[in-house]
Amino acid sequence: MISKIRRYLSNLLKRLEIRCFEIMLEKLDFKYILRNKWCSVWKYPQDDVGSYINSRMLCDAEPMMNYIDTFLKGKKINIGFDLGANIGITTVWMSRFCKTVYAFEPEKRNYDRLLENIQLNGIENIKCFDLAVSDKEENSVLRVLEGYGHHSLGMVKTSRYMYDQKIKVIRLDNFINRRKLTHIDYVKIDVEGFELNVLKGLGKYLSDKKIKYISFEISEVPLNSLGKKAVDIYDILHELGYKIYNTSGKLINRKLFLEKLWFCDYLAVLN
Repeated sequence: MISKIRRYLSNLLKRLEIRCFEIMLEKLDFKYILRNKWCSVWKYPQDDVGSYINSRMLCDAEPMMNYIDTFLKGKKINIGFDLGANIGITTVWMSRFCKTVYAFEPEKRNYDRLLENIQLNGIENIKCFDLAVSDKEENSVLRVLEGYGHHSLGMVKTSRYMYDQKIKVIRLDNFINRRKLTHIDYVKIDVEGFELNVLKGLGKYLSDKKIKYISFEISEVPLNSLGKKAVDIYDILHELGYKIYNTSGKLINRKLFLEKLWFCDYLAVLN
């Protein structure tokens, strides 16, 4: 009992220290640079920086980035697509092993920061587009939430709703056709509940097995908010011959996707 109380108080103190640090940054109102082994990134007071500084991470995608670095080591990767590029952490990471990266981020503030962080790192092999990606070509509305990584095309409840932003939505198969690309080596998908829509929007490029590797995030809150199921993502990839691994390198079966999931990244590898 005493040891449990000590752990509780220790965790409480740590959270208090993090929150005090965040309040200090908000009061001072300045931006600063954080670095990891892949990139440097500008951070702002409104970011959830306290928890990341404490964990020594730039973002929650780092376990996925570490695993894929190891998995793809020695493999030739020419074309990469970053769908939901956010402020550019994964985009800059991808630029280290992809010959060309196509980055898509529809939210205006994130897009501006994406460009800022690419410039900060001196990267020249990234092409940026302020577009959303789904299974339709249309003008639509992005729901901008308080968390800068939570914006979505749907009514998700990951954090507090702020306002709507008018955006353009595209299908990736049309985009790829216009640029006359014959294949894609790696696609990263982080689109807050619209993963299945993105896969469908790849059309023949997915069904004809022209994409070698696909990483994607599963998050319970946006999927539940939209009435969607993680297993549908598993099914479409499994039927096309992809094997799916978690960030520990464990091969995942359909049963896991039928169970309750919270927050996980996966890598789908074409057989």
